[in-house]
Amino acid sequence: MRACGLVNYRIGMIAQLLVGHGGLDKYRYKTELKIPKPTPGEVLIKVEACGINNTDLWTREGAYAADDDEQGGWQPLNFPKIQGADVVGVIAECGQGVDEKRIGELVLVNPTIYPPSGDECECKFIGSERDGGFASHCVVPARNAIMVPNTCVYTPYELASFACASQTAWHMIKRSRLQKGERVIITGASGGVGTSLVQMSKFVGAYVIAVCSSSKAKAVRDIGADFTIDRRTGESKKLLIEALKKHSAEMNGHKAADEKDPSSYHKADEKNPSPCHVDVVLDNVAGAMVIPLLEVLRPHGRYATAGSIGGRFPRVHWPTFYLKQLDLLGCMLSTEEEFIEVSDMIFKGRLKPMVAKVFPLKDLVKAQQYFMSKGFVGKLVIDCKNPESAT
Repeated sequence: MRACGLVNYRIGMIAQLLVGHGGLDKYRYKTELKIPKPTPGEVLIKVEACGINNTDLWTREGAYAADDDEQGGWQPLNFPKIQGADVVGVIAECGQGVDEKRIGELVLVNPTIYPPSGDECECKFIGSERDGGFASHCVVPARNAIMVPNTCVYTPYELASFACASQTAWHMIKRSRLQKGERVIITGASGGVGTSLVQMSKFVGAYVIAVCSSSKAKAVRDIGADFTIDRRTGESKKLLIEALKKHSAEMNGHKAADEKDPSSYHKADEKNPSPCHVDVVLDNVAGAMVIPLLEVLRPHGRYATAGSIGGRFPRVHWPTFYLKQLDLLGCMLSTEEEFIEVSDMIFKGRLKPMVAKVFPLKDLVKAQQYFMSKGFVGKLVIDCKNPESAT
């Protein structure tokens, strides 16, 4: 529990307002907004930190629209809007029906607001359809505010690097049915979702082949990747196959001490007839990589995707897809049960936080510019507790 006095509603809320779809000029930094009050079943959070995700940029740009010449969110939005999904902070006030003993709790927020059906496809998202954490205060459903136990050693800034990316990664692994001993290719392996995928795939016992830029390869191997491929290689079917064959030959030159060791699965067999084939692809990039990735999937392989920063309208060779009888799996966020599983991993220290840099709330525009440079590994976090200058 953390000390938290009564909320002074006469003091303005600080926030970054998104006033419409478009460029970075659509943000307005405000310091005297009205602090929202929690309604029944809700809590008011004094925000300490909030992570940045690709969805923040795509929502601002209106890039979820189905056509290139249109702008739109994944659901219709009303402006102005406060973005920010990865909210971490302290409960400052409880709405009717919420135990006031929760005041002072440090909480990690599940950004997914589920409908009665529980279907993620019908959910609302904090920081999109509902105001989020790029602000000094944020109101969320009490059930979405998960108490951080005292045994958790991570700081609020580290905790803010997890929610959206890690729940998406775990959902991809669950949907793709990734199993011990299988070979998996992970694209965008140095990003927020990618670094979670690498770590979680190792929890499952898979052999991880990570696609990232060569400058980030060591950092990705340090968190568990068994092998890395330069992302430029991943865009070429010929080069990707050559890289996998070369690596398989190198690995098969060293007999595994235990035949159940994942490295032994590089050998051709009835299930995996080619040493360059993989069982699962977890793709966060799309674009030019789609055709090569489909090509290296074994027959009856599984292709799960949760992002398309490499291009929203990739070319797909459909005969490869249906002749190999591949499973194509779209993934978005997670179920509520999966988020509880992820939060347990976080609180027990099984997932390593990957915070590249912290920016003050006032510098959200600079933070998004840095985000778009992709010159870092892991996540960027906004300091909302110290909005003028990050600690």
